[in-house]
Amino acid sequence: FVIFFSSDSPQHEILYEWVNPAYLSFEYQSQIQDEFEDSSEILLKDFLKEERFGAVCAALETQSMDWELLGPPNKRCYKKAKGELPDVLSSCMDFLRSEAFFLLLSNLTGLKLHFLAPDNEDSDEGEGSSGDHARSLAQGDGGVEQAGAAARSQEDRVPTCTAELRCWEHGHYTMIHDNGAERQQFALDLLLFCGCEDWEAEYGGFTSYIAKEEDEEVTMGGFLGLKSGLSLDKTDVGS
Repeated sequence: FVIFFSSDSPQHEILYEWVNPAYLSFEYQSQIQDEFEDSSEILLKDFLKEERFGAVCAALETQSMDWELLGPPNKRCYKKAKGELPDVLSSCMDFLRSEAFFLLLSNLTGLKLHFLAPDNEDSDEGEGSSGDHARSLAQGDGGVEQAGAAARSQEDRVPTCTAELRCWEHGHYTMIHDNGAERQQFALDLLLFCGCEDWEAEYGGFTSYIAKEEDEEVTMGGFLGLKSGLSLDKTDVGS
């Protein structure tokens, strides 16, 4: 199930400003969703437009920013940006928090991350009903507003988002622990790495995921040596 986007919609303009047009293709989104549903993780190469990603990296390298070292040491040690961000970084964070981006993530993962996105069971009702719903969203039918209002009222089903701009250096880490309220249910981790084009696996850095009631640990390389790569991982407990 994939929802169509319209370039004429003011809500969706931010996607066309930031996202590589290839990822706005209906067929490509369906392909990505199938792959993500099979593996619960995916790496999207060159996800952002080259000029936008270049501007973000340049701002991180050249503009002055305030960083706060987070703790306590038994849980984490890394730097988090605080205070006002440079304009391009602030715009990037706004994009990543936008409703349009959450709707795009729903298309890419099949998860209900937006009130207009269907539940997984809804996608089993048949191709015809899915197509009709997608067309109604693209055309802006009045029925969508009513459905959206009803969905918004279901507070227990509205996803939440936390976002940080982090600076990783030698000796920085996070630790898995049991007290994080945000880790008590399934979650989608989205990682966008900047300034790591020349990073090699032997340099170190990794992310581990441990599912509830499972002994097996899944480890992923931490820093992606890919330009504008976006990593998506569906987990229930993570570090």
